[in-house]
Order: sequence, then C-alpha cells, then structure tokens
Amino acid sequence: MEDHQRAHIEKNLATLVLFTSCTPSLLDYLSNGVLTQLDVSRLDEMDDDVWRTNKLFDILFTKVNSYQILCEALEQTNQTRALEVLRQINSI
Repeated sequence: MEDHQRAHIEKNLATLVLFTSCTPSLLDYLSNGVLTQLDVSRLDEMDDDVWRTNKLFDILFTKVNSYQILCEALEQTNQTRALEVLRQINSI
C-alpha cells in the first residue's frame, strides 16, 4: 500500500471500521493475492468484530497493491459504504 493510501485509511479509520464487515467472503477474496493463510487464521481467531477489522487494516498496510484489491473485495462483497470512503481518495 502506498503512503497516501495508508494516510487516507488512517484518516477515515473509524468510519471504515464501522462500514467494513470482515466476513469470510471478504477474507476469501483478499486471500487471493493479499492475505496469507496465516493472516486469515489470525483474523478468524478474533472474536471482536471491531478488533478484527482494525487488525485487517493493520495487515493491509504492509501489503503491496492491497488498496486496489481491498476496493475490489469490498465491491464483490457489496460493502458499498466502505468502498465509497476508499474511493474518496481521488478527491483529496
């Protein structure tokens, strides 16, 4: 993830955590190119949805091309409110 993308997420993290559901289908999509099996296992072990979503973003900060793939995953899983927040990066 590029620095400006990370900054955009950090600025909007509370909103993104509210609108992002760390569902099995989202994790499955992200595991095809971004998340490792270990990443998914660690997220699956977490009981609290807010903590899980925060941890997901922490992991994504360290991955190459994760911003674009996250956008695709949110679109595929119909998480349009979170996707709208991410797409606002172009208006910065």
